[in-house]
Amino acid sequence: MVPETCNQFLSLTYSYLGEQEQAADAADRAVWHAQQCGDTTTMGQAHYVLALRSYWMGEPAAGAVHGRQAVHLLSGTAELNWLGLSQWILGLNYLFLGETTPALAAEAEAARLAEELQDPRLQSFATWSIGWIQAAHGEWEDGIARCLHGVACAPDPVSVAAAASALGYTYLESGDIRQAITHLEQALAQLLQLRLRQSEGRISAWLSDAYLLDGRSDEAHELATRSLAINREVKAQYGIAWAQRVLGKIARTRAAFAEAESHLTEALQTFTAMTARFEMGRTRLLLAELAHAGGNCTAATAHLHDAWQLFGALPVKKYVERTEQMAEKWGVSLGEPQITSP
Repeated sequence: MVPETCNQFLSLTYSYLGEQEQAADAADRAVWHAQQCGDTTTMGQAHYVLALRSYWMGEPAAGAVHGRQAVHLLSGTAELNWLGLSQWILGLNYLFLGETTPALAAEAEAARLAEELQDPRLQSFATWSIGWIQAAHGEWEDGIARCLHGVACAPDPVSVAAAASALGYTYLESGDIRQAITHLEQALAQLLQLRLRQSEGRISAWLSDAYLLDGRSDEAHELATRSLAINREVKAQYGIAWAQRVLGKIARTRAAFAEAESHLTEALQTFTAMTARFEMGRTRLLLAELAHAGGNCTAATAHLHDAWQLFGALPVKKYVERTEQMAEKWGVSLGEPQITSP
C-alpha cells in the first residue's frame, strides 16, 4: 500500500478509536504524500478525516473548512461514498456552529448520494443527522420521523447506536422524556459494548439530562459527572460543555445557586471557545433564568439580550420568540428585532 493511502486509512482508524491527535498526524502525512503525486482522491479522503477529527474535538470552524475542501476534491472523482461522507461531516460541523441552513443542505446532499448509491449506512447517517438538526431547532415531529427512519435503515451495530442516540436526543428536545430515556439507554449500552468512548461521553450527558427531567436527580448527577470525566479524557469539547450544562441544571434544582452559576458559566465558556453559537444562546437562557431567580436583573437582562442576538443572527425563530417571551414576562426591553433572513 502506498504511503498516502496507508496514512489515510490509519488516520480514519485512529479517529474512530478516539485517538484524535494521532488521527490528525496521520491525515496530515496523507495529505503531504498525496500532494507530491497529485493524488486528489486521497487528499479529499484525508480532509474528510480531518473534518471528522475536528467534529469530535469541538473545532467546528476548522471542521467546516476541511469538510468543504474534502467535498471540493472528491467532487471530481468516482468516490461518491467518500463524497457523501464528506457532505455528512460537513453538515455536522455546520450544526455545531449553529448554521442550520448550510447544515441541512449538506445533509440533504449526503442523503441524495446515499440514495443514488443505495448505501444504507450513509443513508442512516444522513437521515438521523437531518433529524438531529431539526429537533435542535424545534421541529420535533419531523426530527423524530427522520431519526426513526435512520434507525430502521442502519445496517450495523455502530450505525444503530448512532441513530438510536440521535433519536433519543430528538425525544429529549421534544419533551418526551420516557422515550428519550429508552432510546438513549439503548444507545449507551451498545456504545459501551463497542467501546466507543467519545460517543459514550456525549450520550451520557444527554441521558443525564433526561434523568434530571424525569426527577432522578441522583442518577443524573452520577452520570453527568461520569460524562464530564469521559469527555475530558477523549477531549470532546461538545460533550464537555453539555455535561457542564447538565451539572449546572442539577445544581439549580438542589438550590445550590453558586454551583449552578459556576457550571453554567463553564459550559458557556466551552461553547464559546467552539464558536457554537446556538448552544451559547441556549446556555445564556439558563444563566438568565438563574440570575432572575436570584434577583440579579442586570445579569438576567444581559444574558437575555446576548441570547436574543445570537438566535436572531443564526436565525432560529422559535428561540428568538422564546427569548422575547421571557423578556416580556420579566419586563425587559431587548431593543429592535435582529432576525436575519434564512
